[in-house]
Amino acid sequence: MPWTYNLGATVTWTLPVEGIDLKASLSVYNLINTQEVINVAARYEGQPGVMRDTFGTGTRWQAPRYAQLMVNWNF
Repeated sequence: MPWTYNLGATVTWTLPVEGIDLKASLSVYNLINTQEVINVAARYEGQPGVMRDTFGTGTRWQAPRYAQLMVNWNF
């Protein structure tokens, strides 16, 4: 399998009001949207001496880019 990497970023905003503890965070995962194969079909034979057509083909890939928004309010 090739080497895979996952670049992400998070930004947090804090509400600048005295006495209110409110924060918002935005996280983006797989920022550059790479989708490498992370698993392949490893079974070589379906029947003795007969190679499967799916041998070596991708079965799972990296998750696509996605984002998460979080709001935190402590009172």
